[in-house]
Amino acid sequence: MHGLRQLPLRVTGILGNEDIVNTYFLVGGGEALLVDTGRNAETDSQLILDTWRELGEPQVQAIILTHAHPDHIGAAATLREQWHAPVGMHPADEIILERLGVDLRPDFLLDDNQELDTPMGTATVIHTPGHSPGHVCLHFEGSGLLISGDQ
Repeated sequence: MHGLRQLPLRVTGILGNEDIVNTYFLVGGGEALLVDTGRNAETDSQLILDTWRELGEPQVQAIILTHAHPDHIGAAATLREQWHAPVGMHPADEIILERLGVDLRPDFLLDDNQELDTPMGTATVIHTPGHSPGHVCLHFEGSGLLISGDQ
């Protein structure tokens, strides 16, 4: 497979309502990049791994976190260990990890206007603070695709 694979994950919101959070595989040439990881380390990581297997078990280049809210980082540590893939996020959200008491530190930091080589081509990181201090989007200029996390 080549392209974008969206995987909606069910989460319980802060008010107890059921909601959906999306995670994305960017796939091409036997490689993949994962964007966001859901809330639950056990169940969401299993759903993500099942999708990864369906995609032919591509080599995961990295895991990108659009922001550090619990419903986007929950399975990051588990998947990093599974794939030996580095985790990247914007440094302004490290304070959220500290406040949550989450033992997850990024392996690399994302900067505004940074270009990332992905299996789908070059993505530009756009720092979009507001939802969180370090929220980022990924923009693919050629296709116009924008992966926005929560905005």
